[in-house]
Amino acid sequence: MRPHPLLAIAAAALALWVALRLIDIPPEAPPQARGPGEVTSDPEPQTKTAPADHPARATTRALAPRPAATIRARVVDGAGHPVSGAELVAESAETLGDGQTTAVREPAARGRSDADGRVAIAVPADEILVLHVTHREFPRTVVATRWTARAGESAELGDLVLYSRPGILVEVRDAAGPVEGARLELAPAIDDAFLPGHATLAARRYAVSGPDGSALLHAVDAGSYTLRVDSPLHATWVGTVDQPPAPSSIPRHAVQLVRGLMVRGRTYDPEGAPLGNVRITACPVGQGGPVVQTRSGSDGAFRLGGLAGGYHELSADHVEYGTLSYGPVPAGAGTTEVELRFPSTGIVQGVLVGSGQPIAGAHVHVEREDGWPLIRAGRQITPRARSDAKGRFRLRGLPPGRFRVRAESEGWSPTSSGPHEPDGPDIRIEMVPPSEVRGLVLGPDGRPIRNATVLLLDHNDDGSGLAALLLSATGPGPALPRTATREDGTFILTAAPRGAWRLAVRASGFAPGVRRITLAEAPLDLGAVRLTTGATVQGTALDAEGRPLAGVTVCLDPLPDPGGPAGEDLRTPSTGRSDASGAFRLGPVPAGRYEVFYYSPELGSAAEAGACRSETRSELHLLDGMERTLDLRRRKR
Repeated sequence: MRPHPLLAIAAAALALWVALRLIDIPPEAPPQARGPGEVTSDPEPQTKTAPADHPARATTRALAPRPAATIRARVVDGAGHPVSGAELVAESAETLGDGQTTAVREPAARGRSDADGRVAIAVPADEILVLHVTHREFPRTVVATRWTARAGESAELGDLVLYSRPGILVEVRDAAGPVEGARLELAPAIDDAFLPGHATLAARRYAVSGPDGSALLHAVDAGSYTLRVDSPLHATWVGTVDQPPAPSSIPRHAVQLVRGLMVRGRTYDPEGAPLGNVRITACPVGQGGPVVQTRSGSDGAFRLGGLAGGYHELSADHVEYGTLSYGPVPAGAGTTEVELRFPSTGIVQGVLVGSGQPIAGAHVHVEREDGWPLIRAGRQITPRARSDAKGRFRLRGLPPGRFRVRAESEGWSPTSSGPHEPDGPDIRIEMVPPSEVRGLVLGPDGRPIRNATVLLLDHNDDGSGLAALLLSATGPGPALPRTATREDGTFILTAAPRGAWRLAVRASGFAPGVRRITLAEAPLDLGAVRLTTGATVQGTALDAEGRPLAGVTVCLDPLPDPGGPAGEDLRTPSTGRSDASGAFRLGPVPAGRYEVFYYSPELGSAAEAGACRSETRSELHLLDGMERTLDLRRRKR
């Protein structure tokens, strides 16, 4: 991968992002929907939940609709092919008499995948869920054991992989015998933070123990793993297990649990109203032992079970009110009670105007001055608001620091202001009309190309995974305009935001063209934009024994030109998947130096996926019009 001007920041952000995603299954909303960690703030006052002893509370809860969230996913097999007719089931945790949680007894929601493997279900919000997938041709596969969402959230889980081959059998017991309903999570002992996020997450396995205490973790490749076992009324168990290469039978591991202790309490907002969906973490003080987490319910109540003896530091995280520390507190047999009340957070407010008039209905959000994401409750959040009829907006939930305010509205160029500190004076943001880009798209023979796609990209968007991470970390950008060329090859891109951008031109049969542009008040005429034929790379993905591999991801990444200026390479990576016969085809891409390799998102560990990349990597020098054919074979160790 060629050097990126913000490599250091992006690399650190990547490591942070992977670590945070590994805490919970990563529900991440599509760009056009409100993200799972975003805080929506309106100028109008918000209705608060009544206290627990309020006489109208029971009636209100009975009449109000149950808050829901949406889960979307795609079910695939180990080769990456879609699986239709698979059932995605969400189960809600039950509460025992002493307030501890146990594995689920009845489904909260279920849905079946379509011909493309896609499935969507509506699940209860603010509840800890166990998610699993079943299909007549595959064993039951658990995909999450502690999944939770906020009301109204739309979460995309990505590919849920069904495996046929077994891996490790774990038998969970305590002094009285088998333990049913224990939740197991198996993760690589060391995660490679520089692999793609989905490759790292695909290496994790989940299971729930049955009535005989056994739990089967599927498709575990050779290596060292960390196993975590959570069970009601037991202290959480964490240990290391090793999977030998090519075992003759399924390895068995015994886990002996002991009685656990508990801390319980309630969480409140700054005004004293019960606050739900707060993530509470207990960390042992001065002793070894696992970190235990839970979430508060809609009434603010929480119970942290599975604690070992001794004292624990508590931290409470909420997407709007930040992090609150408390303790240390002793873990006991249901007697330790705490109250966690969040302090007030900062506010940035002001007014939007354009041509001297207030702008209503504009989207406003804040970003840190240094570009780092705002992380709360294990999620990246973006405090947001919409301007009212007078153009006023109010952004809440800000920690101390300096923030830039960004405003976006149809018919106006996105505008930034700041930096500003919370609780300062009102700010006034003047928005200006957008610019316009004109041009003519020609082929290598000088003939106009019709129906070519012309669109704007962020000036840091080079198509790499690193750039995608950086852009996601700095918050969502505006909805960028795009258009298509006319019969004579001309185009007009209207409502183009002012500033520095990359303009991309894409047409079937040609290498994509990308150039840097800067938009100002006056329209920009690019003249002729000439596309090239480009080069293609095709071949077969093979394993170390020469067998074709289906469903592996093949990447063609640009390498920097040793004689070219730094940061001026506008080529973008090209990726694709091998078909059932292992064949792949990439391009066309502009001429230049590239590296080509493959990896499999379904490999059993992040380290194995990284080794696969290095053991299949080759360098190519491609010329315009070239069609390169090669066998991409993994080198033997």
